[in-house]
Amino acid sequence: MTFKQKAGMGAGIVFGIIVFLYAIFRLHDLIFGINIKVEGIENGMVVTDPNIQIDGNAKRASFVTLNGNEVFISKEGDFSEPIVLLPGENVVSLYVKDKFGKDTTEIYKVVYLVSNQ
Repeated sequence: MTFKQKAGMGAGIVFGIIVFLYAIFRLHDLIFGINIKVEGIENGMVVTDPNIQIDGNAKRASFVTLNGNEVFISKEGDFSEPIVLLPGENVVSLYVKDKFGKDTTEIYKVVYLVSNQ
């Protein structure tokens, strides 16, 4: 095998490795899916104020709704949305979808107790 053939084969191997690593990098979103972190609400929580602020981060998300209403998300996946609760038990639904069509829904039940003062 000549030097040119060895160099060509080595370049082909390096190119193949680069293509493989690039493919893994691009498939990262598909492999790991959506990652949701939410603050300001917990399932089963009881509150005495009807106004709550839901803040969160939905990494790798392209679409987010809160109780069916679309929520703005930053490039980093951050979102913040106020909601007003009705007296009694409320169901809050957080729906998140990524650019590959994978989706997930988180359901929170929150009880708003009206104080009689």
